[in-house]
Amino acid sequence: MLKIGWKDSGAIMVLLVMLMTNVVTGQYGSCDLTYNYASGQTSFIESPNFSNYYAPGTKCRYTLNAPVGHTLYAQCYDMYLPSSTGCYYDKLAISRFGDPNLSDAIVRCGTTTFNVESQYNKLVVALLGSTSTSGGRFRCQITALKLACDCGRHKTVSVRWL
Repeated sequence: MLKIGWKDSGAIMVLLVMLMTNVVTGQYGSCDLTYNYASGQTSFIESPNFSNYYAPGTKCRYTLNAPVGHTLYAQCYDMYLPSSTGCYYDKLAISRFGDPNLSDAIVRCGTTTFNVESQYNKLVVALLGSTSTSGGRFRCQITALKLACDCGRHKTVSVRWL
């Protein structure tokens, strides 16, 4: 029988966290990409091998960062992902809150174009391809937008004499 003491349980917990982190980052391999945008900068994210189709089973994660006080606006205008009920097979998963685990992700597949804006200054997009399809392609234009501000604006005080 294996006995685990208090000190051993801490080591096991650290090992479990390391394994879980490895699973999240490991599934994307060399296609775990990070892009940092300057204010007003526009560029593109696209599937591997674009404008051709990506290989079946392709998995890529795009972590997009903008300066504080900005959002990221994505216009995904070239969508050719296989359609399936509930996007069961190939899909783009988008976290507007910048969650690398995509727990809050909205999911898109098929050929319908879409636009999405981050809630803060980080956006995470993942291509999750299935080995059961022949692949597809996507391209999104990303722009870092400065948040509008009412800076320096004061509420007008009105005094009423009775």
